[in-house]
Amino acid sequence: MYPSSWFQYPLSSLIFLQCEHTRTSYITGTIDHHERLSFVQKQVGHKTTQMIIKHYYKHIPASDDGKAFEKAFAETVAMKNLTSGDTK
Repeated sequence: MYPSSWFQYPLSSLIFLQCEHTRTSYITGTIDHHERLSFVQKQVGHKTTQMIIKHYYKHIPASDDGKAFEKAFAETVAMKNLTSGDTK
């Protein structure tokens, strides 16, 4: 029914959790909680941190995502208001 490489464990009659999902959750969770990449790399058995950076790091949102854009937008609006004489 399923490929043997999936190693599925039934959580209920409707939901299955694949081992790779728990591994991904562990890796992204530890990175999200600011654990050192070298620690995570050793925990999951990778030879280098490059695999973690390439495959998992992109899933971790940074707390300052979008802040640079918001700052640039606010500065642009402020400059427009100064040049147009609008003091709002």
